[in-house]
Amino acid sequence: MIIPGFCFTDFSLELLCFYANGELLYPPAPQSCFITSTEIPSSPPPYSVQPNPFTSTFTIQSESILFNRFVLYNLIGERMTEGQINQPSHQVECTNLPSGTYLLSLTDEHGLQYSRWMVKI
Repeated sequence: MIIPGFCFTDFSLELLCFYANGELLYPPAPQSCFITSTEIPSSPPPYSVQPNPFTSTFTIQSESILFNRFVLYNLIGERMTEGQINQPSHQVECTNLPSGTYLLSLTDEHGLQYSRWMVKI
């Protein structure tokens, strides 16, 4: 039985999403969600995003990873803002975004992606 508006999990909190033609996609809701577990890293990530929560801007800082792009998604997967990164410290302006929770996706020079939840207050 599927309960509309609910997502059944299997001992995990990570929603499995995917890219198609360069766009981040989620399974159709509320029919079902695909859930996967992830390993918890043993060391902190080699980058920081400060402050979190933020009010109007936040800074992506990395000395060891060369990021070249960021995208900020809302909770329903809509792309809210995006841009290029061309330096180890990059400030992102989000004054026009409403308060809420967002997923920040960072892409490095090799195409690897990193993500972090961000909260705007």
